[in-house]
Amino acid sequence: MALAQPGGPVEESFFRNFLIDIEAGLKAAGPLDAVFISAHGAALAEGTDDPDGDLFEIVRKHVGPDIPVIAVFDLHANVSHKMIDNLSVFVGYLENPHTDIYERGVEAAKHMRECLAGARTAITMVKVPLVPPQISLLTAKGPYADLIKYGQTKVGGDILNVSVMAGFAYSDSPKNGLTAVVTARNANRQAAARLSLDIAKRAWGMKERFKRAMMSLGDAVQFAVSVGPRPAPQADHPGRCRRQSRRRRPRQHHLSVAGAERRPGAARVVRRVQRRGGGRQGT
Repeated sequence: MALAQPGGPVEESFFRNFLIDIEAGLKAAGPLDAVFISAHGAALAEGTDDPDGDLFEIVRKHVGPDIPVIAVFDLHANVSHKMIDNLSVFVGYLENPHTDIYERGVEAAKHMRECLAGARTAITMVKVPLVPPQISLLTAKGPYADLIKYGQTKVGGDILNVSVMAGFAYSDSPKNGLTAVVTARNANRQAAARLSLDIAKRAWGMKERFKRAMMSLGDAVQFAVSVGPRPAPQADHPGRCRRQSRRRRPRQHHLSVAGAERRPGAARVVRRVQRRGGGRQGT
């Protein structure tokens, strides 16, 4: 198991040693009936453009072509052909915020039972030259919600799973871009390919809907002043994510509280956030 908060790419030596450990663990486990992988899907590592694909390739190489390998992904995963070519079933989250993690695990378990019973699958993907801003990727409503809901109406028959992966815009990866991933039963690659292309075309047709007008910094400060004596924290969300850039930029969190020097409560908010490492500037 490897777990980390968003950040720059891991060092190549660390990642290679991690893969060696995984391979050793697979060998030590002996013959396996199946493999389940819980992945985020937007990993970065030095020396490779596709660390997730490298991991899945090692797993598949060890277990062979007939053993089910099923993975669950955060819907911000950056998907590659190397990833899907080494899996039996691809399951992506359907909700953002991610409130369906348990449900996707249950779904993966059902697919695992089906594969263990002899089901044969095929996975296809189509990547759109579109990197939607994170603020347009909520799934309660909007263009991304519409794409996901459309995909779910197609599940059934030979279509086992439909995952519309938004990608992680700040990860500075050549794999970035909204991707339609379809897993089909009965190894029906043609059905999977038709549907993944259909969803990708729909995404491209609604690309203008992903645009968002952002409040300028100056307007944000004026808004903070207008709320009166109450503290008005402003979080720079992309600052958190920029840490995942290959340039290893420093943390860019900012907390701006207008008139904090005149408001003891606001000043305490700034100091509290800074102590927790979330804010490096307070004005």
